[in-house]
Amino acid sequence: MCNELIRKAVPVNVKFCKIDDPDLGEAHTRGLPKDCMDTIRIICIGDIDKNVCCGTHVSNLSQLQMIKLLGAEPGKKGKTNLRFLVGNRVTKTFQLMLDREKAVTALLKNEPAKHEELIQKLQKNLKVSNKNLQNVLSELAQYEADKIKRTEPKPKYIFLFKKEATPEFNRAVIKGLEGEGLFMFLASEDPDKPKEGQIIIQGPEEHCNALGQQITDLLKGKGAFKNGKFQGKAGDLGGINKCKKLVEEYFNNII
Repeated sequence: MCNELIRKAVPVNVKFCKIDDPDLGEAHTRGLPKDCMDTIRIICIGDIDKNVCCGTHVSNLSQLQMIKLLGAEPGKKGKTNLRFLVGNRVTKTFQLMLDREKAVTALLKNEPAKHEELIQKLQKNLKVSNKNLQNVLSELAQYEADKIKRTEPKPKYIFLFKKEATPEFNRAVIKGLEGEGLFMFLASEDPDKPKEGQIIIQGPEEHCNALGQQITDLLKGKGAFKNGKFQGKAGDLGGINKCKKLVEEYFNNII
């Protein structure tokens, strides 16, 4: 309906009224001060609507070019808020959407009408792949834990840094070695931020007290020890080799 009125080039006129003008009663004047005595500017859109002036206006609706409603959402006090574009913003937005569609078409190598179907298929396959990956990582973590348990002589500490590991993998290794009395340090790299990552420190309280703060300082760790365990983020994994040397020297010196 709005676009039809725009195509008809409905004229937009200005009417000046005083507060006691009977024509003022036909306009939407909500919000006017009760003591308003000055001339009030009324914008008349043909015989469709009359409103108090709130800014600049076109001289006829055709200058708006077009309007596109984008959606609606609940407003305050039972009202409804509309989201819309007008004029050049419609064509600019359409061009951006068209460019994105072309980019997605090139990536999916399929026609736009098949995009939704293909993306749903990719999401389903990704979900299955992630589940399989988690199962493999769980088995690998158990293998790592069992290998450490079989090591003779029994190690005093574990220092494990795998860039490709996930926090879930590290937690699984920790769980598999609980009760072994080992000092354990495990770290993994954030795939989106290579210099950052996740770290876990766990073990006898005396070792955690001696090494924990030094390690977290070197790695710019964020978090806190709780019940002999630290799990948090590393702001800079560049100090990982210094941490390894620190742990090695510590346990060599306590023998």
